[in-house]
Amino acid sequence: MKTRTFLAARCCVVVLGCLTALGCLSTLGCDDANYDPPTLIKTMRVLAVRADPPYIGLAPTRVSAFVVGQTPGETLCYAWALCPFAWEEDGNYACLDPSLQVDLGNAPTANASLLALLTVLEKLPAVLAAKGLQPPKDVAVDGATDKPSDVAVDAGFEVRLLFQISEARIWGGTCPNDTTKMLAKPCPTRDGCMFGDKGLRVVVPNDKGAPSKDVHANPRLELLTLNGVPWPADVTPTVAVYKAPPADDLTQLNTTQGLEVRPVWSPGSIELISKSTEAGVPDTTERLIFSFFSDAGTFQYRRTGFQVPDNGYQAERPAKKAATQLVTLWVVVRDGRGGSDWTTRQLLVDPTTPAGRHPLCGDDPSLPKCDEVGP
Repeated sequence: MKTRTFLAARCCVVVLGCLTALGCLSTLGCDDANYDPPTLIKTMRVLAVRADPPYIGLAPTRVSAFVVGQTPGETLCYAWALCPFAWEEDGNYACLDPSLQVDLGNAPTANASLLALLTVLEKLPAVLAAKGLQPPKDVAVDGATDKPSDVAVDAGFEVRLLFQISEARIWGGTCPNDTTKMLAKPCPTRDGCMFGDKGLRVVVPNDKGAPSKDVHANPRLELLTLNGVPWPADVTPTVAVYKAPPADDLTQLNTTQGLEVRPVWSPGSIELISKSTEAGVPDTTERLIFSFFSDAGTFQYRRTGFQVPDNGYQAERPAKKAATQLVTLWVVVRDGRGGSDWTTRQLLVDPTTPAGRHPLCGDDPSLPKCDEVGP
């Protein structure tokens, strides 16, 4: 177990406490004993949506979703759309007007581009006028002619990627091939159906052909480490049931509780946003945030940051008096600018496993870093 410095741990607790508080508000009392922790996956969930690259430009942007917890063997239905302006109406986050929606299809992945967006932006002045709205500062309209062709998008303008992902049983067993129908109303049930949106910046080269500062890449999760040892994706370690330290053991306050799971990202994942113009003031860079999920057991934290990324996974005794239980862990990383990545691991919980046995090195001492960690 690695001991955190008091300052780092304190900062982490303050930041994550705020994030957790927001999560509790959205789940109406997640600290209540009757509610599962937000890291526990029991039904279908969309943990993340990735755009590659994470912005809308002239070249196609490929979008995909990280879906977990779906009913085994169940077909998933997809609906994707792009919209320059979306708002919440009748319980659904939908396009301001159907004529502004760019349908991207019903496949598991979709492609979006600025060229497709421009076709609906031509309709923007008329739609805004009909609704008594003014165009935002990022979208300019020639006031003299007010022609649709005079609509121009500035770099920094953000559009919404709308999506719905559901199990085919929601639709009677057959997925509809109608994006507009699927996105017109909220999910009829939260069991097996998820809808949402993701903001994407529009990137337009300037008049000199230079790329926008909003051009960036997704962060990349290279691997996870488990108790300090690189955890291969194809290795399923056997772990003991977590036993909490005594409540009065103050020496454990700043330590990782449970198995230490640490995300490792590739070089360049934390990208420069802007250079500082003042002496002594650091440059502005991305700040990676990691979210943790599992289908059994709990995590010490719901989220961690790139400065102190490790988390503690606490395995519980197998359910329904089973001898062992296979558990899936998921980790999602976000860079705060629309970029994301994820990874998956599995472990086997066995109550007969000695608590002090290293989950990876106990089976294969030849793994990298095993000579640097304890038993």
